[in-house]
Amino acid sequence: MDSELVVNQMNKKWRLKNDNLRELFHAVMDKQRAFNEVIYQHQKRENPKIKKVDRLAKEALEGK
Repeated sequence: MDSELVVNQMNKKWRLKNDNLRELFHAVMDKQRAFNEVIYQHQKRENPKIKKVDRLAKEALEGK
C-alpha cells in the first residue's frame, strides 16, 4: 500500500484518532483472522507495479 500512515496504523505502530477509522480498522482486523498471516507493507508510488495499477484504475474510472 502506498499510504505509510495506514500501514503504520494497521501494524499498530501508530494510534487511530478518528472514530470512523477505528471502526474500519476493527472490521479489517476481524476479516484478517481468516488468514494465517497478513502483512501490511509500505510501497512508494514510484514502484512500477503501483504506477501500473494507478494507470489501470484511472482508465477503468474513465470508461476506457
